[in-house]
Amino acid sequence: AVRDITVAGLQVEIFPNPSVKSFIIKHNGTFTFQLFDATGKLIQQGRGNGITETGEQLQPGFYFLKVQNKKQHFTQTIIKQ
Repeated sequence: AVRDITVAGLQVEIFPNPSVKSFIIKHNGTFTFQLFDATGKLIQQGRGNGITETGEQLQPGFYFLKVQNKKQHFTQTIIKQ
């Protein structure tokens, strides 16, 4: 499913969720992302501009994906199957 989120002007799409392969992060502009495991440990981070892909190496489980631009941030639970 596509999850289109708008929080305080930060529009983000994260899909597919759940995923068996990877996750696409889509935002109209430059952003950074951080991926945390269920215990809150940072396991991956990166930058994107428009669209980026992440999570290919994740083991099945629940994760938290934080996306932010210069002014806002948003955290979404994602599921790797």
